[in-house]
Amino acid sequence: MAKRAALQRLSPEDHTPLFPTRFGSDVLREFDDGSRWAKGLWVAALLIGILDALRWHSGAGFAYDSQPAWQSAHAILHGGASWNRFVYLPGCLLIVFPLALLPFKVTEALVYAVQILGLGYAFWAMTRVIKVPLGSVRIAWAALLFVLCGQLGIAAHYENFSILLLPLAAAFFLSIDNDRPMAAAVILGISLTVKPLLAPLLLLLLLGRRWRETAVAILIPVALSALTLLIVVGVSADPSKLWNEVIGTFSSDTAKPWNMSLTAMAGYLHAPTTVGVVAVVIVLAASLIAYWRMWTNPRGDAGEQAVWLTAPLFVIVILCSSFSWGYYCLLLVPLGFVSLRHDRVADWAVRLGVFLALAPPLLVYSLPGYPDRYYNEATDHIFRLGILLNGASVIGVLIALGGCLLYAFADELPSKLQADFRSTRLERHSTPDRVSPAIRGELVREGNPKFTGTSPI
Repeated sequence: MAKRAALQRLSPEDHTPLFPTRFGSDVLREFDDGSRWAKGLWVAALLIGILDALRWHSGAGFAYDSQPAWQSAHAILHGGASWNRFVYLPGCLLIVFPLALLPFKVTEALVYAVQILGLGYAFWAMTRVIKVPLGSVRIAWAALLFVLCGQLGIAAHYENFSILLLPLAAAFFLSIDNDRPMAAAVILGISLTVKPLLAPLLLLLLLGRRWRETAVAILIPVALSALTLLIVVGVSADPSKLWNEVIGTFSSDTAKPWNMSLTAMAGYLHAPTTVGVVAVVIVLAASLIAYWRMWTNPRGDAGEQAVWLTAPLFVIVILCSSFSWGYYCLLLVPLGFVSLRHDRVADWAVRLGVFLALAPPLLVYSLPGYPDRYYNEATDHIFRLGILLNGASVIGVLIALGGCLLYAFADELPSKLQADFRSTRLERHSTPDRVSPAIRGELVREGNPKFTGTSPI
């Protein structure tokens, strides 16, 4: 009893573990403490998620993106080499080698299960970062809207490794929030090995003068890739074809109809190339200004600030690179989470932008026939529905960037635009002994009478 009482009196400085070590006593209790609305929304989100998971699994082209990794690893283990459509770092093969020992049907089922569990972990970890319980109505709404987003569905259907970056990004931000930079560096190194889309997070370590952690995050993918190449050479395979496949794929994909970069959108709309270039320069400048402003004027907890700080860099990755898949917008999911903590104008702009960036493929639900009704893969011709699909995502990303700028320059805005429209935090309705240590600590810092032992006047 004494030990349990001590656990309930954890101070604000106590850290949340990277994984829910007491799932039954912490996580399930947060759901149990939620209102009827929250429970109903969570039930709806889970039911829709299960139906979507079954539908995505049964569609044509399932596991299209995970198959090349399995084929390459399988070929190497059998003394050959197959780099067809393998566009990852070589070190990614070390993760896939154990799966290559299994039949591909088993592998695709395991990868699918890992993706689903990873999304669940991402939700748990990000709620630790923003100090809002899973039983909150707004978290339940976020879960329901998230499972309806088509960008998630398309990435899950193809088993694209971009989904695996969501739990890794959430673990990174949770490590930063807990002041565990080395854990964050290891997680970042693993993510770069899987897919280097989270590379902008390196700037957090660099600008924080975390030289050792930065070196670790870089050396992990480099060392794993070097080891993989040694294995490839050891089986007398030709590693040069790997580089040719990566370069050839991305150089050819810039003209594909699923490219949603600004330069590609200019081409779809038959605008001059200069229009796309100017748009890239404007977005690049706005993103860097927002980044620098937030870096020089930090606000909020470490994890929350890290998410706001890196969001403009992910906007650059999505819109300003020569090629960008629509599901690259999943990189903005952590930003959507931190916008749930308050109700400022900046937060509402981010929510609208992130949802719009992820949701346009809802057209796939109401207008069946993806991808044939959106573009012609044989001729690389995009139709009006495809332009609408990509354009809506681009607009959403731009709105999210606008929210970042509002947050970055909040001190210069009129007081009405700085105000939090929510008078009380939703998690304040939770009882003191049934919330996680991280959330309890946040409420103690805010002086919530339920958690400080004082009574309101």
